[in-house]
Amino acid sequence: MYLQVHSWFSLGYGLHAPEYLLKQASHFGWDTMVLTDINSTAGVAEWMRLAPRYGIRALAGLDCRSGCQRRYVLIARNHAGYKELCRRLTEYLCDGVDWPLPALPHPDLWVIYGAKQAPGHRLREGERIGLSSRELYRYPEWVNRVGASRLVAMQTATLMDAADWDLHRVLRAIHHNVLLSKLQDAHDPAMPTDCMQSSEQVFADFEGYTELLYRSAALLDVCRLHFEIGPQYPHKNLSRYTGHEDLDYRLLCYLAHKGISSRYLNPPMGLEDRLHKELSIIRQKRYVAYFLINWKILKYARASDFFYVGRGSGANSLVAYLLFITDVDPLELDLYFERFINLYRRNPPDFDLDFSWQDRDEVLRYVFRRFPNVALLGTHVCYRHRSAVRELCKVMGIPREESDRLASIRGGHQQAEDSLGRMIEDYARRMQDMPAHHSIHAGGVLITDQSVLNYTACFRPPKGFPTAMMDMHDAEDLGFHKFDLLSQRGLAKIKDTLRGLGPVRQRALTQILRDTPRLKRNARVIQMLSQSASVGCFYIESPAMRMLLTKLRVRDYLGLVAASSVIRPGVSSSGMMRVYIERERCPSKRMEAPEALRKLLSETHGVMIYQEDVIRVAHFFGGLSLAQSDVLRRSMSGKHRGLTELQNLEHHFMVKAAAQGHDSGLVEELWRQIAGFAGYAFAKGHSASYAVESYQCLYLKAYAPLAYMVSVLNNGGGFYSTEEYLQEAVRLGAKAEGPCVNRSGDSFVLDGKSIWVGLRWINGLEERSITNILESRRQGGPFVAVEDFCRRTGLGKEQTLLLWRVGALRSLSSSRTSALWSVRLYYGGVSASLVHTPSMALFKEMPLQPWGETQGMGSVPYVGIRQAYDEMELLGFTLTDPFTLVDQGTFGPPRSMSEQAGSVPSEVILDVYAVHMRTVRTVRGDRMAFGCWRDPKGAWVDTVHFPPQLRDYPWKGKGVYRVSGMLREEYDYRYVEVSAMHKRAFLSVEGSLEGHSFS
Repeated sequence: MYLQVHSWFSLGYGLHAPEYLLKQASHFGWDTMVLTDINSTAGVAEWMRLAPRYGIRALAGLDCRSGCQRRYVLIARNHAGYKELCRRLTEYLCDGVDWPLPALPHPDLWVIYGAKQAPGHRLREGERIGLSSRELYRYPEWVNRVGASRLVAMQTATLMDAADWDLHRVLRAIHHNVLLSKLQDAHDPAMPTDCMQSSEQVFADFEGYTELLYRSAALLDVCRLHFEIGPQYPHKNLSRYTGHEDLDYRLLCYLAHKGISSRYLNPPMGLEDRLHKELSIIRQKRYVAYFLINWKILKYARASDFFYVGRGSGANSLVAYLLFITDVDPLELDLYFERFINLYRRNPPDFDLDFSWQDRDEVLRYVFRRFPNVALLGTHVCYRHRSAVRELCKVMGIPREESDRLASIRGGHQQAEDSLGRMIEDYARRMQDMPAHHSIHAGGVLITDQSVLNYTACFRPPKGFPTAMMDMHDAEDLGFHKFDLLSQRGLAKIKDTLRGLGPVRQRALTQILRDTPRLKRNARVIQMLSQSASVGCFYIESPAMRMLLTKLRVRDYLGLVAASSVIRPGVSSSGMMRVYIERERCPSKRMEAPEALRKLLSETHGVMIYQEDVIRVAHFFGGLSLAQSDVLRRSMSGKHRGLTELQNLEHHFMVKAAAQGHDSGLVEELWRQIAGFAGYAFAKGHSASYAVESYQCLYLKAYAPLAYMVSVLNNGGGFYSTEEYLQEAVRLGAKAEGPCVNRSGDSFVLDGKSIWVGLRWINGLEERSITNILESRRQGGPFVAVEDFCRRTGLGKEQTLLLWRVGALRSLSSSRTSALWSVRLYYGGVSASLVHTPSMALFKEMPLQPWGETQGMGSVPYVGIRQAYDEMELLGFTLTDPFTLVDQGTFGPPRSMSEQAGSVPSEVILDVYAVHMRTVRTVRGDRMAFGCWRDPKGAWVDTVHFPPQLRDYPWKGKGVYRVSGMLREEYDYRYVEVSAMHKRAFLSVEGSLEGHSFS
């Protein structure tokens, strides 16, 4: 009888999934099993859900350990006992309350002490001593101490066979971060005999002591634990917002009708009918409180001036629009409410609520304050091949270089060359999908009727909020349906831009940004959209998206909504992106769509680009029921765990579509497209929500361009590098300035039209140095000389020289040379090891090197290329125009696109600076690439590199290239089909430190 069973949720200890343990237990003839993971309840939901499948009566417990010190095993007699078990584990994990010895008594818990951990006191009711078969020799001793009735058999099932023990020891070494050769008994490894065995073998091991097994069985017989798992049970979310369902519904109706006057100047026809239908379904499905909770959270966000985006299929709801949960008008876009909620939907819907990454934690704090039962949703970070190999190599003492090589070996492509490498490969394969540690779901929050501790314990990750020890799938099985409160940087860019403006202008722009209809009509935004001038703007800035905007001639909001979905892999990989572009630009081609699809998908010219389109085709063309379509929806959302139901749907689709007389070739092609959508397709409302945020970004870029670009830079950019966003700001009229100890802040600073690079961007400059500079400047005003700077900040020689190299001391001295001498004199000499070789070559040149009047992008280098190279090293980019650094000896001066012939197609030869290169595989497995560049005049240039040309003229990293090829045009989009490409050499740095010694 097993009273101690460990799954792989005993992190760094157990090896097998709960389902595998149940399968083996059934095979070995056991009918009752209790899962007792070490300080974890993460596997209990799966354990309880799957046990009936294998004919096992499942129970739950906990192996309580303080570090490596074993305390006792707790077994829940009933659900009250399990809740108490979860409460105690939560106190241990969240509050640091150690496991007490002896255990606190509780009428609904069994407490089993090991023979080595038995307390000195007289055993209380509910306490037992567990003996393993290895400890039977101590049976007489324990009979004398506590009496035979208090002794039970406690076998441990951690392993399945002897081979498991070797991997178990490896996991213990990984867990304790020690070499495998240094693993000791103090690290608490399992015994090699801690294997699950058949009931016959266990009884044989306890021959002469079988009464211990019967007592263990009797102990478990009184335990009754049942979880309500599955969609047949009511959900466990907070179901009464006000405390009364009728009052909740009246409040929802009041808020919805109140929102009509706020959202519509002239309410459209059909609004009341649509609203009545939605409210009726929401009430029937008991989702009223769900809407009100989202409304309350966002009401707080608006009152706090937090920008947010309500997206996902929730944007299909008119009620959500009227409650200001989303900014998408479903009547304008003819959004399909049944995509969001329908009577056949098995699971509650979820809104995706995006906040600025700076605001999200404050919103979470509000949620924890406002509602009584709240926890973040957890997730399990599992081993993959590379992570497993790297951890294995650490405990084997293998050097990093060899670890990297082994990590790159996958499957049959390569094989390890020695026995150690093959052993690591085998272990890594067995560790695949094994949980490594618990973490936080990206945005999931549980707001429940009763405490989540009824079903799982909570842990407290570094973020500081209690987090449920279960993942999204287990939560849904138990009836907990998450609220998604996510964070993104796009909204932070909007907020920071507004914060950088004056209060009057800030209020005016904020009002416009929240007036979506007015925003959509803005002429300058429409112009920028038509020109694909979207660098820095949320979701529409990538080269691929700007290409699509051009090809589709997007001029309005509806066009952007379509483009936001067409760009997704599900549409593009199925080949329907090209078809959609052709039919959008060439109306005559729309008749090529099958008649049935033209009728179903008239808005998208017979092409499936939204999830709703797929559902319509599946239901009306393929004959699937709405319930089956809901399963299909979940598979497209990436939320389905298996392929079995999807394969069943394929069969039904094929059979029913054929029964309706549809061509078999068309049916197969449509299913191929549907399968390509899985995990990638957007709901139309989701695309529409993204398009609103894109419009907001375009508006700010149009009316506050420099402030907006600074906020982009300070919030981590987006698709492009810092260098490209700074270059975009220059194109918009900014003057880029390098770091300066008197003008720069921690991050980028806008002063008039000058953008000063932040001190944080200097590689190697320490946090304390930045703090000292800013604090000294705040207290004592600007620095007046190098000596003044050194004295007031106390940075030390090495940190000061970093600032000198990047030009940050230029406001303190008339020349670069004199600034260096001032640093040298203040610190009593300069060590050669601390000074960059090219820069110190200045000592060979006695004339003073001036700082130059400007330090702006596009200007001629003010002290030659030495400064540019220092910037490349210390900033990651140079403020000097890279084309001025090119050696003109081979190819001559740089050539721009505007100098080429304007006709298309035509041969072009031009010089371009690398921005981005994307390599893909063709259907034949060959490599080809798509390049994004800018030319000497700042114009964007896109290139296509087919496999033969990419093979002959490969990409050689960042820099300036001479490109030749054919300029082509496709639906207004111009690109160069490259025939040859050569990386151009930069000018060399003259001088060295040889023969010089500085101390």
